[in-house]
Amino acid sequence: MEQEIFTEEIINKKELISELHEMANFLDSQIDTKNPEDLNSFFSMVIDCIMARQRLLVKALMEELCAEKDIDYSAFMRGLYREK
Repeated sequence: MEQEIFTEEIINKKELISELHEMANFLDSQIDTKNPEDLNSFFSMVIDCIMARQRLLVKALMEELCAEKDIDYSAFMRGLYREK
């Protein structure tokens, strides 16, 4: 399990780096860096991108842990949200 998580994390980081490079190119070519609204919008996109990757990693981790303990991940998550 640790190796799978480690591999998933490496893949996740490589994909994130690729997305961030694309965003940097977008910043260079499409964003008016002197306009605070454009910069705020751009950095919000960057934060959203990073957070989405983190959610994917956490989900993969949770699925692995649930599988290891013979817990139905979907049922576990439904129960978790029902409690709120």
